[in-house]
Amino acid sequence: MAEYIKALAEQVDAYLKSQNWNYDYNEEDHMFRFGMSLENRMNSCRMVILVGEDLFTSYAVCPLSADAESMPRICDYLTRANYGLKIGNFELDQRDGEIRYKSSLFCGGDIPALNVVERVVDMPFRMMEHYGGGLLNVLFGNADPASEIAKIDD
Repeated sequence: MAEYIKALAEQVDAYLKSQNWNYDYNEEDHMFRFGMSLENRMNSCRMVILVGEDLFTSYAVCPLSADAESMPRICDYLTRANYGLKIGNFELDQRDGEIRYKSSLFCGGDIPALNVVERVVDMPFRMMEHYGGGLLNVLFGNADPASEIAKIDD
């Protein structure tokens, strides 16, 4: 299994190198980390890619967290954003307010093509770009979650 994890990590590494991105890889944890600039008011997010025994998961972690006051509105917003998504989903850690988007690929022992790796790696930060402005409006502006989603998805 260790050889498979290594081969899968090498394929993720090949994709990241093809984009000329700067990143760190922790071989012990099979974890890639890097920052990604966004084309919205959020400006950036932290990317984490975990390689496992039969899958890899890519996360875009929002640089801001929900507090106790905003958490119900953020839950509403993320639930509405998640509805109908085909590749991945938003997550909210209700213990500390961390907001992230996750996409995963179960590989079942196969090594995915680079274009498949690209889709799984890029989807989280693309969703942070797509929904990030509305997320900030709800987080800091007390905006209505349904209205913000309607502006984005209509």
